[in-house]
Amino acid sequence: MAVVITPIGGLGNQLFVYAAGKALSRRQDIPLRIDRSHFKKYPLRLFELDSFESHFEELQTGNQFSSRLTKYLFTGGSRISRLVKKIAHGPGRLFEQDFVFEPRLLKVRRHVGLEGYFQSWRYFGEIADELRQEIRSISSPSNFYTNLQKELAGAGVSVAIHVRRGDYISNSYMGLVPEAYYRHALGLLQELVGDFQIYLFSDDLELLHDDSFLAAWRKRVRIVMAPDDSRPVESLNLIAQCDHVVMANSTFSWWGAWLGERAGRHVFYPRPWLAGALVDDRDLALPTWICLGSE
Repeated sequence: MAVVITPIGGLGNQLFVYAAGKALSRRQDIPLRIDRSHFKKYPLRLFELDSFESHFEELQTGNQFSSRLTKYLFTGGSRISRLVKKIAHGPGRLFEQDFVFEPRLLKVRRHVGLEGYFQSWRYFGEIADELRQEIRSISSPSNFYTNLQKELAGAGVSVAIHVRRGDYISNSYMGLVPEAYYRHALGLLQELVGDFQIYLFSDDLELLHDDSFLAAWRKRVRIVMAPDDSRPVESLNLIAQCDHVVMANSTFSWWGAWLGERAGRHVFYPRPWLAGALVDDRDLALPTWICLGSE
């Protein structure tokens, strides 16, 4: 008996299925096992769930729960498709059927494999404190991380901005959050908290050096460029340690916002979350987060 998960994508997506699987395994008091075979076939992303003090077992019996879903999501023209409602599946596997939280998952009482994204805090609310403690416990932190952590501690009021570009540029389904969204959020923060220092995180190196981006705020911007020896969980934790967050439509900044959730913290997220489909995102954001139009 075990809960078996098949992580896909980057750290943010991996964390969602890990958290859902961990909560499910805890409710049943059975092991959590991970099938990481996907990363042998998808070299654009690395397995990241071993970069912090996570707790799981390796699946040793081969790709037991691999299915057509993983192939469908990462081949052809359907890389991030959430519109698939009906995919053939065998016994012992649960596929995510929609974007919204599915309460039936909380009632599962059997050996099961999870495949999908499970992007809702509701799947793992009861283990939130334990999960935060795990993700904050970074294995072998880099000098970059420890130095910037010290800087943040003495920076006064800090605001993390995450700008997600990369493969979103060619992926119309996800969509790019416009600069106007970030300007709007920063203007609201100015009214709410007064002066602050901006820490800009992005996967777009060209953008980081473009002085026209957020030109009116540029003097307050500290560009965060993680070196090669820094794993993504470090930047995620640095976002969490900032006083306030302006998210992208990205699971990475979602986790940075969730990880640092605390009283008095302002978190902004863009709506719509996806550009290529009308989805119900009511279970995505925490109730305390503030949505802003991204169009």
